[in-house]
Amino acid sequence: MAKISIVTTGHVSSNPRVWREADALSAAGHDVVVSGVWFDPVEAELDQQLLKSRSWQFIPAADLRGPSFYSKAYRLWSRLRAKCGRVLLKHSVRNANALGYAVSSLYRCAFRQRAQLTITHLEPALWVGLELKRMGFAIGVDFEDWYSEGSTETPLNTPSLQFYKDLERRILTCAVHVTTTTRSMASALQEAYSPRDITVIYNSTPVIAAGPSSPSDDTLRLLWFSQTLGKDRGLQDIFTALPLLRGQWSLELRAKASPNMSGWVESQVAPALRSRVRIEPTVPPEELSNVVACHDVGLALERPCCLNKQLTASNKIFQYLQSGLLVAASDTPGQREVLSEIPLAGLCYAPGDFQALAKILNGWISELPKIRERKAWIYREANLRFSYQHQSERLLDSVNRALRAS
Repeated sequence: MAKISIVTTGHVSSNPRVWREADALSAAGHDVVVSGVWFDPVEAELDQQLLKSRSWQFIPAADLRGPSFYSKAYRLWSRLRAKCGRVLLKHSVRNANALGYAVSSLYRCAFRQRAQLTITHLEPALWVGLELKRMGFAIGVDFEDWYSEGSTETPLNTPSLQFYKDLERRILTCAVHVTTTTRSMASALQEAYSPRDITVIYNSTPVIAAGPSSPSDDTLRLLWFSQTLGKDRGLQDIFTALPLLRGQWSLELRAKASPNMSGWVESQVAPALRSRVRIEPTVPPEELSNVVACHDVGLALERPCCLNKQLTASNKIFQYLQSGLLVAASDTPGQREVLSEIPLAGLCYAPGDFQALAKILNGWISELPKIRERKAWIYREANLRFSYQHQSERLLDSVNRALRAS
């Protein structure tokens, strides 16, 4: 078996795509090392909890969380370098530090592994991968996002956008292993850059052992989750739809929420409805399935504000389905692709059309007993079609082909 290095740019516990990839490769017998950067003490603790049950290794290429003088100085230095890199890039001087913190540390850590294959995740790792390729190493890339198409605020032909596009084009040309999140994303990347094969690995979870649970009351339980609570997550649609809902319902928002964001949520919900809406903290990855399964409907409210958001399908829609929840999803090509596999498991609405979202939810409130009877079927079908065990077969096939070719 081979030594495989996976390079990401933050906490491994907050990136299911990375740790599931590491799990699959390690289970296949490969020697897997993941490198990233530690920013936050709480997230670092979640990383360490995750690693207790893993057979692969995580190496923090840089630790920016500590209270010591050295840690504070290194953190400040990393921020200054990143800021300088962004300033240089605005003046068309390309600098890797513009991509994020501790980019050079990530490269040094990855280089020391001398792996037979290095798989890169997220923007700074694109540069790391290309530097490793220049030094003669075999590289792969996972486009968990389309980075140059991830914002509507960056004007066309700006130096930063062209930098991203150049990195993407170059790594797609030389990588021996390429994966992405949906068929929609793969087709768009092929059209933009290269006709080469791109393996689709959905952001799904391993088969969830415990089936869905159905509360005995008559309250439709709605759930939205993410790493952080933000104004750009499509939540305006559900907040505006809530006053139009009839019957009993509750809404749980599970994410890290700053005091400002908690205040924003309160300002968006009518006073008479606030008791039905609650914000709960994130949980370790191993506990998420149990949390999700206690609900009836999962909200996938992605806003198609950029091409990346339109084409991808996040982990939440798979987590909902594999836990047996119905899904109310904004109609994007990526999410439509997923729900087309199990048409009775959810409905799409036009993003921003809160009246259509309310109509979907009112229909489910009025048929709550039937909806809960359907949860077991959704659970079986979703795990049969989407489970990461199926995705890992495609992942391993692509990795094995890359290892033979390198």
